[in-house]
Amino acid sequence: GDSERDSKRAEALAALAALDAALQASPASFLAGADRPGINDIALATSVWRIVKVCWTHFLAFDLAKQGFAAIDRWLAALAARESFTATLPPLPEPYIVYLNAKTYGCPSNPESSYLRMTPEIERAEQEARNRTRA
Repeated sequence: GDSERDSKRAEALAALAALDAALQASPASFLAGADRPGINDIALATSVWRIVKVCWTHFLAFDLAKQGFAAIDRWLAALAARESFTATLPPLPEPYIVYLNAKTYGCPSNPESSYLRMTPEIERAEQEARNRTRA
């Protein structure tokens, strides 16, 4: 129901706030204060990428920086600049799987909105991921 979705949304936003605070406290681009990703970055990055950058950003128009998570936005950009990170991302799931995940958590920036959208960017990324797995 709505209360369960609201609870999940609150938990997800609290987790993002904790991660953003940890990244703000780091003297470098990554969690351990290093100039390259460590085990903590690797452990969290793909899940955060998948949920936030794929589900929320593309389907729910969620903007990390505008929602107060600028440190996470910079962290993901630093990771995305590394070929070692992007090359190891699994292919994107079929759009309906992402859609269901996004529906479960609702739109964090507008809880009343159930508006979900497919963008050309995610369609292109989906096709590129399929091509990589075929190669």
